[in-house]
Amino acid sequence: MDNKVKFSTLWHAAGIAGIALAAVSIFYMLATNWIGPATGWKVVLSFLLWTAKLVACVWLMWLFLNNFHKDNPQAERTDLRKLGILIAALSALVFATMEMAYYRMNPETITDAIKQAAEAYPQLRSKNARDAIDATLQDIPTYIFFAQFIYCFVFGWVLSAILSFRVIKDNPFADREGDDTDKSDDDEEEPEGDTDGREADDK
Repeated sequence: MDNKVKFSTLWHAAGIAGIALAAVSIFYMLATNWIGPATGWKVVLSFLLWTAKLVACVWLMWLFLNNFHKDNPQAERTDLRKLGILIAALSALVFATMEMAYYRMNPETITDAIKQAAEAYPQLRSKNARDAIDATLQDIPTYIFFAQFIYCFVFGWVLSAILSFRVIKDNPFADREGDDTDKSDDDEEEPEGDTDGREADDK
């Protein structure tokens, strides 16, 4: 009987988990854009939202990996790593796509951010800097897509690799128990030659 985890099972679990993790990041993106520039008390609120997002993502990743192992007890640590990679890729793809679509539909969000950066950095107010920004303005959502996809994928990949050791823990006594079992079996099975030798001595 084949006890290996099917790839379709991994995809099904990864699809649900990926959407859930992406939803957390999408909510955070919308909330921070609704709050606006992080100034004054908004800095504290933005930090709290970021912390909540980080905790939620870590907890959800652990939850999905742990539940997958419970539903598939034959799954090994390598299976959890594969699942983590799929979850990371799907969640990163969904979130990066939604963020790119948001900025394409709301280009003023990017221009406002550029204006705020120009106020903080006077060198961005020069004509050459403005011309360079205007030339790449339409491509900024695409740059954001690739940047967020790479960041989210790497983060999810590393996180799932770490959590896989928490879900499936090593048993340091496994080898020792196996050695003790073998030794007890050897003691119970006495060689025939030794038995015959003792019988001859008795005679």
